[in-house]
Amino acid sequence: MNHNILRIFYPEIFSNLKKSSLKDNLDKLKNNILKGDKRRNLDDLKIINESD
Repeated sequence: MNHNILRIFYPEIFSNLKKSSLKDNLDKLKNNILKGDKRRNLDDLKIINESD
């Protein structure tokens, strides 16, 4: 099914997904964690000091 059609009839689905994903990434940044990329097998990275 076309995502545009779903977005028209159920915009709350996409807005909630975006908000939760962005909030999760922001929370990680606040805790000095860079988000990894599962598709590239990169784990999240914890930054200990500014030189990392």
